[in-house]
This record gives sequence, structure tokens and C-alpha cells, in this order.
Amino acid sequence: IEVPESRDCEYKEVYTPSCLKTVSAFANYLDGRIIFGIKDDRTVLGVENVQQLMLQVEHAINDEISPRPSYTLSTCTREGCQLVVLSVCKGLNPPYYYQNRAFMRSDTSTAPVDAAQLRQLVLQGCALTYEELPASKQDLSFKQLEAEFQKVLGIEALNNDLLKTLGLVNRQGYTYAGQLLSDSPGPYHASLDIARFGESSSLFLHRESLEDCSVLYQYHRVLELLDAWYAQYEQVSGFYREKRIQIPREACREALVNALVHRDYSLRVGIRVAAYPDRLEITSPGGLPSGLSLAEYLSGRISVPRNAILAQVFHRLSIMERFATGV
Repeated sequence: IEVPESRDCEYKEVYTPSCLKTVSAFANYLDGRIIFGIKDDRTVLGVENVQQLMLQVEHAINDEISPRPSYTLSTCTREGCQLVVLSVCKGLNPPYYYQNRAFMRSDTSTAPVDAAQLRQLVLQGCALTYEELPASKQDLSFKQLEAEFQKVLGIEALNNDLLKTLGLVNRQGYTYAGQLLSDSPGPYHASLDIARFGESSSLFLHRESLEDCSVLYQYHRVLELLDAWYAQYEQVSGFYREKRIQIPREACREALVNALVHRDYSLRVGIRVAAYPDRLEITSPGGLPSGLSLAEYLSGRISVPRNAILAQVFHRLSIMERFATGV
């Protein structure tokens, strides 16, 4: 076998109950295959009793995985040997548990999900995202958001109908996305820390914590500080003076927007912006959105917004493109 194991393909020499962890992972996150009769080093051994193995796998999944995932069992032949292929479909009702635990794939290994990932799976099973949940505050104002829409789109006022269209209000009241875009979402809900360092990380030239303010305010305030810290300068080249800039503004804007729109707001950890003399580091809580691999992310061909409502608002305000061009 020339193809190695991957995030969506695993080889098993024989059936063992541990493969049910991978079934749980595929059902929770992505379509995948387990091929029986191949060793980890890709040596093809084959399956002696195909029908017995298929029956054993079928009974194990039906008895041990809850809720029952969608899967198929088939056979194929490689190097003159018969193999059994278990194809598992990403389910519509996660989380899918094995022995009261939900699992996920990480490259070629399978591991239990943590508490934050389990919350996301539960929301997916309810056809909800975290930003669609009811806001913890219902006395919200949107002066900054209204001013932005008046400036960019020329609207007269940000009325309740527009808030509903944007997904900031539903039948239960304001959503969590609405809370994040409000003037005062509350402390710890969407904090951002920004610091400017000198020659070492122990030398603070400026430090500022942005809490209890709209994510739009955070966006504008951070860009304002970066504009001051990484100002344009002139450099003599030959007979001419050339205007140069330390960090392209497009890179600063795109990295900051990605951090604000794609961060995992279920984690009570703030975004960190660290400005050094020779580099800018922006750290956002949470890994890649579910369904997006590292290779797909780096290819720049796929855009999977973790927070679609926030992405839509930032897109309407001409702040982000939503076309996977940022990376």
C-alpha cells in the first residue's frame, strides 16, 4: 500500500475494540475509513474470514457507539488479499460517544475531546453555534455598530429588523453574537490584551487591556496603536529617498480580523497582541474550525468561518473578504 495513514484513513491489522474510538471521531468530525487487513507499516496481510469480521464490526458499532452513526462495510482486494473497509460518515447528531466519551482525529491518531470541544459538538447536534446562543445580558446598546453602518452603508438607524437580519436578535432576544458587537458586552466575554515590548519581553513600553467593549472597538483601537508603533519611514536608496513600512497594513488588518472573527468565544481566554521591534505576534484562542484541516487552511482555497454571524457583519462593513484570501 503506497498511501500512508492520514486524518481520514486508518489501517488495522485485525479488529480490536480501540477502533471504535476512531469510529466515534469520524462520526463527530469528518468522513473517514478504517481498512482491516493492513499493518501500520502498510504491509498487506489480508483478512482470513471476511464475513465474520464484518459481522463483528457491525455488532460492535451498533452496541457500543451512541447514537448509532451512519456507516457501510465493504470488501476490496489488494496484492491478492481481501480487505474489509469500514466507511463512516460525519453524523448530523453529534456527539457520538464510545464508552461515554467522544473522540476526535488529530493527524493519524485518535484522542478524547476536551470540555470545550464537547460543548461545540453538543451545539452542532442542536444545529446551533456558540454565537447563536442567548446572550447573558439583554440590556444591550449598539451605538458604535450603528455608527459603522451609517458610515459604510448609509443607513439611518440600526432598528430591530436589521438586528434580526444580521442574526443579532432572535425570538429569545439578543444572541451572543449581538452581545459581542454591543457597546458593553461585559467583562471577560471578549477581552483583548495588547502590549508593546522593547528589546526583550521583560521591557514593556505600553500595555492595554480591552475589556467590556465591542469587538469593533477592539479592531479600531488595535489598528490605531499599530499605526503609531509601526510608522512609515524614509530610507535613502542610491540617489532617492524611498518610503518604507515595517509591517504591511494589509497583513496587520487581516491577522487581527481573523483573530476577532475566528476565535473560539467559548474559551474565556483573551486575544493577545504582542508588538516587538522586529515582529508582530497575534494569538487567538482555539484551534482550526471543525471540518478544516491544516493543509486546507494553508492552501488558502477554503474559508470556514467559526463565527458566521460575526463574519457576515464584518463583511458587510467591508472589513473582511470571506473568500479565503487572507492566508
